[in-house]
Amino acid sequence: MLKQILKFKEAILYSVIIFGGFVWLLMQIIPQVTDLIKTEQKIKSRTVEYEKVSAKLEKIKEENRSNQIDEEERVKQIYKPDINFDNGDTAYLLMVDDIVGMVKDSNIKIYSVDYNFNPQTDNIVSQSGGKYLGCQMTLSLIGSYNQIRDLLIDFIKYPYLITINSVEAEPYQKDKNMLLSVLKLTIYTEQ
Repeated sequence: MLKQILKFKEAILYSVIIFGGFVWLLMQIIPQVTDLIKTEQKIKSRTVEYEKVSAKLEKIKEENRSNQIDEEERVKQIYKPDINFDNGDTAYLLMVDDIVGMVKDSNIKIYSVDYNFNPQTDNIVSQSGGKYLGCQMTLSLIGSYNQIRDLLIDFIKYPYLITINSVEAEPYQKDKNMLLSVLKLTIYTEQ
């Protein structure tokens, strides 16, 4: 039997060499294949993360676009009367009427109203180079806290620029549930 084995000595040697080479190739390829599988899994997980982040980014961009539109809508215009008035003091009449109407609609009593036309201490008037006129109004009002708050919200929502310079409030002596409030506002018109 040894003679028969020696007869196939070369074939057995080649078979062992081929088998050894095959095992060596498998030992070289298997780590690379496992690395490729791990890399593919990482790529898949990163792709999912990327899609989530991309979706968040698009959502944020859309919110920014809508915020910019909202911001542009919130920029208030300065009132420009349709009629050219000879006297600059009369250009405020429609806005003053709107403000007094808002006060009355809020069921607030007007104690007094004072006017200061074209105050040069106001930044908008002084820096406009005469393009804008301003009228500072001092409103003394009697109303509840909620009524005064709602009036201030109405002023903020008013489509034209109104600057609320100061708000002072103290209990009304005749009725402690009411406030005596002094609002100092500036309204603007364009010449």
